[in-house]
Amino acid sequence: MKKTTTTIIITLLTVLITSSVSALNITLYYNETTGLYDESGDYTSSADNYGGSPLYACVIEWEEDTPSGTDITMQLRSGNAEPLSGDFIGPDGTSDTYYQTSPSIANSTHNSNTYIQWKSFLTTTDTSITPTLYNATYWCYSTCTSDLNCNAGLYCISNECVPNTAPEMVGITDSPDPIKGGTSITITANGVTDLQDDTLYLYCGTTTTPDSGNTICAGGTTSDTGDPYNLDCTFPVPTDDTTHTVYCRLYDGTVYSAVNSTTYTTDSTPPAAVTITSLDGDIASPYWDTSDNSQTIIYADRPDSGMLCRWSTTDIPYSSISSSNDCTMGEDSTQCNLGSLSQSASYTYHISCSDAVGNDQSTAQNTGITFGVDWTEPSTYVSGTGSYYVPGHEVIFHEEDNIGTPATILTWHCTSDLGCTPVIEIDNLEDVTFTERGTNYLRWYSKDAAGNDQPAQGVTVEINSLPVITDDDMFSGVEGSGDFTGQKGQKAHFYCKGTDSNGAVDGNAGYSAKIWLRVSGSGTWDRVNGVSMTWDSANNRFFYNLVSPITDSYNTKWDMMCEITDDLNEGANHTKNNVFTVVNTPPNVDEIFVGYPNAQKFDNQRWKCAVVDYDDQHSGNAMEVIFSLAERGYLISGPLLLDNVTMTWESGANYYYDRIVLEDGDTHYDAQCLAYDGVEYSSMRTELDVPEHIVSNDWDGDGVSDSADSLEGTGADLDTALSVTIKVDGIVNNSPRGSHTVTFEDNGVEFVRFTNDFDTNELLTPWIIVDRIATGEKGSVLVSGLEGISKTLRIPKLLGSGLICLKNSSVTSISEISSGCDEPDEILFANCGIGGETIGGITCIDKTTYYEVSGVTHSAVIEFGNARLEVWSEGTYWQLDDIFFYVNYTNSSSGAAITGADCNIWFDDTGWNDMAFDGTLHNYNRTFNSAGDRTYNVSCTHATYTNLTVQDSFTISQSAIPEFSVLTLGLGLIAVLIGLVIIRKRR
Repeated sequence: MKKTTTTIIITLLTVLITSSVSALNITLYYNETTGLYDESGDYTSSADNYGGSPLYACVIEWEEDTPSGTDITMQLRSGNAEPLSGDFIGPDGTSDTYYQTSPSIANSTHNSNTYIQWKSFLTTTDTSITPTLYNATYWCYSTCTSDLNCNAGLYCISNECVPNTAPEMVGITDSPDPIKGGTSITITANGVTDLQDDTLYLYCGTTTTPDSGNTICAGGTTSDTGDPYNLDCTFPVPTDDTTHTVYCRLYDGTVYSAVNSTTYTTDSTPPAAVTITSLDGDIASPYWDTSDNSQTIIYADRPDSGMLCRWSTTDIPYSSISSSNDCTMGEDSTQCNLGSLSQSASYTYHISCSDAVGNDQSTAQNTGITFGVDWTEPSTYVSGTGSYYVPGHEVIFHEEDNIGTPATILTWHCTSDLGCTPVIEIDNLEDVTFTERGTNYLRWYSKDAAGNDQPAQGVTVEINSLPVITDDDMFSGVEGSGDFTGQKGQKAHFYCKGTDSNGAVDGNAGYSAKIWLRVSGSGTWDRVNGVSMTWDSANNRFFYNLVSPITDSYNTKWDMMCEITDDLNEGANHTKNNVFTVVNTPPNVDEIFVGYPNAQKFDNQRWKCAVVDYDDQHSGNAMEVIFSLAERGYLISGPLLLDNVTMTWESGANYYYDRIVLEDGDTHYDAQCLAYDGVEYSSMRTELDVPEHIVSNDWDGDGVSDSADSLEGTGADLDTALSVTIKVDGIVNNSPRGSHTVTFEDNGVEFVRFTNDFDTNELLTPWIIVDRIATGEKGSVLVSGLEGISKTLRIPKLLGSGLICLKNSSVTSISEISSGCDEPDEILFANCGIGGETIGGITCIDKTTYYEVSGVTHSAVIEFGNARLEVWSEGTYWQLDDIFFYVNYTNSSSGAAITGADCNIWFDDTGWNDMAFDGTLHNYNRTFNSAGDRTYNVSCTHATYTNLTVQDSFTISQSAIPEFSVLTLGLGLIAVLIGLVIIRKRR
């Protein structure tokens, strides 16, 4: 910046210590040509000897005119010799900062130096105006009114800048003391002062020099910013029982105060357990409260004078018990008033205490007491009195108390007279036996565990020789029989007798009898209830005849009770269980008849039997009925058409059996039914004149009488939806004889072949079921009704998998073959290819357009699987040319490609190789170094589809590759194999 010529006048003014004043008129440089000022400029003063002031603060102050958009700042430098050197600095002691406002406290680094020099900086944002600096002054304080007037580390005390003084405190106190171990104590600093009014810090520790590094203060107000000071220190005390010393001092950031100390005592041990002295006057265990005064008080000692106690019904610490359960503490005693307790054999209470600092007794230290509350005498009584009894009668004692403790009751009795003194001890449920006829005496009283006495009690016991009744004196019969059983619908009779001390009872000598009857186990005498019996003088017994017939079912048993009353009007009774049993009534076959009497040959003929079970032991489908049938005259000794077949419940009382009529002409039958109700069989019944059925002599109308016809029916009579032609040795023959080859053809296509000897085996077509599926997803053939005949079947090749499932048992539908071909009697042919496969004497072979299965006796066969596999190759089949191999592994139902499959290709020179999948096809390509015939295998697997393997062949030529040659080799082979890979080898 260019400087304006200015006269500078320096005048020394009298200030507090020293000062430097410059009278100035400094502006930015003005360009007279442009009429504008420079944007910035600076001005440096000369060095001024101001003498320095090491204690007091110094100030830079200036006067300025700074229109809007202009500014003036300052920097200083100092030293002890001229000329001054070094950087001008700002308030932080660096050249990066400036004094912005006037006046400003100068950095204290200048205070001790002799010379001072300042530099001003002028700026404007509007070059048409300028700031103006008029004068600048640097001066220092000689006295102070606050610490701001002093240099760092000094304080203004009585207008003098002096060094810092240590804070002071009168002493420290601790609270509480003594204190529970593990809790927190507070140390308070008392009489704290500081001349400089500094921020003070309180440190306490276990050494004599506590500071911020070893203080034990964990809380409290450990610092304060000024008078009045409120300082305290809180920290946890040890869990022990001893006296501890703690040291504390203050710190003002520079110096520490003198150390003060104090001691405190920890107490971590609960008080000793109290000792029970009595319970409401009872001084010994077991304790009982017998006072009936609406309160129960536990008395105990007080081993610790400062302890407090509470009572509880649970064994828990003092602090967990409600204060409403406080015990009353005496000088050396403890009283716990439990209030009004109901009478009970056993109460358990616990007394838990805590000392003056709050140490609770643990549950192991608590004092427990078990006691009873009982002020009511026992109420022991006897049973077996109040009537007449036979000699040997026992009177049983029952010790009872209001609190239900018979084991703790003592009872005494005597038997001499009603005024005797009971001295013989007897226990609960023990008895006294009386054998002497006449009036006997019994007297007793009891004392319970609490010492309550029962007033003496007394009874009389009358002994009489009652009649005696035994099982042998009670029996029953039916309708004049002496048997103890009877059938439903009969009337039963019951008998009773007995003996007395004078001999047998006699109805004419003042004796009478009553009877009770019930179903055994029912508990209710609902058959007969206390009905008088009649005296039978001829047989010296009482009897009762049942008024109504028996209605109970088979095997129902009855109990009987008989009571005989003697001449003293005293009765004795006896119960006999199962005195009577209801026996079974055998079923009866009322009728055998034919439901459809005019059945034709091969028609269904329904035979019926009407069966009645009188006691309903078994009815409806619970009855077993078996049926036999023969041509008339053969039922007993000849061949049977039906032999003991089970009939089916129809309705009402009828059972039926359906059979196909196979007899010729006007055949007559013998029939028999046998019914079984679970207990007994009915008698066998034979019907010789069952209405005849009508059968023509030529049932199938083929011109051959039924008696000579060895082929009954044509293909139209087979049970099938197909149009089947039956041929014998290749032609239609209605009356073959001898052994011939029989074929079944569907629209000219043979699908069943077998050999039949017509001299020994008639061919009955209505009994034969055939089915052939030649369209759709899978081919299949079913033959039923030719069991035992070896057959050859031709299965349409639809899936073409080479996998065939055979059901080698009698079935009527192809759907009876399981989806996994893994159930009993099922055989899976996994290699039914051109070479064929034989399992268990049955052979399966691929005949190009169908599969042939031979040697089967039970016949249901189907192609198997849920996947299809096609392979082919493309390219020029020459040496060293690429040949591409493709695999189409698809869902056999939808034709969609199976994703997630694993397909591999095998060559004899490379083994197995993975094939790539493009979303539709698996593919692989390679070259061959030599010519010749080549064979490859492809295997595809998937977790939910059939694993398939197929083989294909092609030829590699040696000559040049034809310009245009596309060879498609391989036959598409679709195979299904669940859980099995036919040819599968991974590298």
